[in-house]
Amino acid sequence: MTILEKNIQALLSGVNEPLGNKLLNFIQNKTCSRFNIDENLNIYDKTHNVFMYENLEEELNFFYQSILEKTPRYPFICIYGIGNALLIKNLAKHYKHLFVFESEIELFILALSTLDLSEELCSGKIYLVDIEEERVDIQLLILFDQNDIFSWLNLYKIFINHNFYKKYFYEKIFKTERIIYENINIIIRNLDPSFKISLSCHENFYKNIPSM
Repeated sequence: MTILEKNIQALLSGVNEPLGNKLLNFIQNKTCSRFNIDENLNIYDKTHNVFMYENLEEELNFFYQSILEKTPRYPFICIYGIGNALLIKNLAKHYKHLFVFESEIELFILALSTLDLSEELCSGKIYLVDIEEERVDIQLLILFDQNDIFSWLNLYKIFINHNFYKKYFYEKIFKTERIIYENINIIIRNLDPSFKISLSCHENFYKNIPSM
């Protein structure tokens, strides 16, 4: 069994069946046409004729340290972009949950062909969110309404995996922020308005939305 097959099997085990089936359908009927990955795990974008990383090791370490410094003792974090999965794999050991948002099926394929995340996927430590999934709203409502997540929603902030995403996926990041905001807002509105954490969460959420 390949690394990709192992990761897809983990998704299909009940973790995220829609994404697992989407990936399975892709590898059975298509090939990656926009992105590829080299032996150094650097991703090449054929559309923009650019590599994701100029100095892979240095840049991964920068984002790794930067995110850790901003999230001391956070139980979970949200990241836009799976990249080559190295940053995701390294960060996962520091949090109870790590939510990874991605719009590109090919990047899911390349990342999950590179690193074995099956254990983290099965345990819920890493949860991959396909923002193009039709039922993504339902997924987020379920994820964010869990006790160990909801109680800390006031800490919500989305981090960007790499500058590559900021440059070429601005609209997708904005879409993701909007989807997350809408679903957190639904969860808050469903609570008793007198419930202290709902008001705190709502107030802090606005503060954490970056200017776009």
